Amino acid sequence: MGHDADLEDIVQETFIAAFEGIAQVQDPASIRSWLVTIAVRRVRRVFAQRRRRRFFFFAIADVMPQSSDPREREPVDELAEVVRQLPCELRIPWVLARVEQVALGETARICETSLATVKRRIAEADARIERRLA
Repeated sequence: MGHDADLEDIVQETFIAAFEGIAQVQDPASIRSWLVTIAVRRVRRVFAQRRRRRFFFFAIADVMPQSSDPREREPVDELAEVVRQLPCELRIPWVLARVEQVALGETARICETSLATVKRRIAEADARIERRLA
């Protein structure tokens, strides 16, 4: 998401929704993943809004990864650009699983889809990234 106003809004909206729905949580051990699911829903909404306004491609410059060695920055920037171009339904599970190291089962639950679908989406994202970087 970067470090923009949308991120702050998502965090605030996530906790408002959590406050309103906390009584529905039956297993206290699931609170973290429940909060992540709420946040991912809001992230999806923001991505859709950005796409509709064609704002996404202009706003993304703020989240470019930084590298201390300029020679190392080029591959990092290239990967970041390829990931940014992935459709939301591929990007979110790929980032959760590959970057954030969230377990596949948990990624599926957070993305509100089946494990098979998450695996397929991550594999598709891997293939697209590999083709673009090859």
